[in-house]
Amino acid sequence: MRSIVIIAILVCFPLWGQVRIKTDTLNRLDTNLVFVKKIETHLDVLESDYLGNFYLIDKDVITKLSPKLDTMFEQSFKIAGDLTSMDVGQSMKILLYSRDQNLIAYLDNTLTMSEAETSLADKGMYMVELVTLSMLNNNLWVYNAENFALEKYDHNFNRVFKTENLSMLLYQELRPTALLESEDQLYLNNPDHGVLVFDVYGTFLKTIPIKGVEEIHVLDKKVYYIQEDHIHYYDEKTLNTDKFKLPVSGIHYFCISNEYLVLYDGKFVHFYKY
Repeated sequence: MRSIVIIAILVCFPLWGQVRIKTDTLNRLDTNLVFVKKIETHLDVLESDYLGNFYLIDKDVITKLSPKLDTMFEQSFKIAGDLTSMDVGQSMKILLYSRDQNLIAYLDNTLTMSEAETSLADKGMYMVELVTLSMLNNNLWVYNAENFALEKYDHNFNRVFKTENLSMLLYQELRPTALLESEDQLYLNNPDHGVLVFDVYGTFLKTIPIKGVEEIHVLDKKVYYIQEDHIHYYDEKTLNTDKFKLPVSGIHYFCISNEYLVLYDGKFVHFYKY
């Protein structure tokens, strides 16, 4: 198994204190957006955490920006394949995943590896497509394409839960593109059929009728996504939907922090304050 080699490039002090997402303001993004800056770069992954920090992944390099958009840390993870995803739901325990190598690693808030990387194949998981951390007991959720199921593992990689075959249970083909946990729910985005919603114990709850999108973000029971140069949201509480036209077209990735809407168009990362 190949190891991940970390090269520390820049170090500074971590931030402390939680910042709440201003979800009431998100409903008025179309009138409140103010352009702040743009960064020319190539991106494979764009994420933000609850503290308002941003994470930009370019192949095997991760850059962490502060809420003031200053570079805090930059680390290079030398593995055979590119990095696929990053779960920053817990800023002190960041989950890093490489689908090419079927590896996961845990980082601290300085992007330093806190545990040795783990081959999921060595744990008997050969066709993992998606991973995310669970806030419940710090367990690991995986979507296993071998049996079309969600599986939960504890810190020692003992399987503590497994759903039924979701393709058979829901009578639909599964080609999911995103897996994330928000508050007390787990979301599996299956673009051909919608967003599948489960509780944190893995019980299927419902399907949200959002189709044809690759990326979703969930804040305060509102599911945000981009289609045709508009940002949309679906409110799970009221079942209301809304949308507005984005100031930038051709968006590849996006994220929403406590202060910013961030858009990546394939060449620039655009930061808009609201």
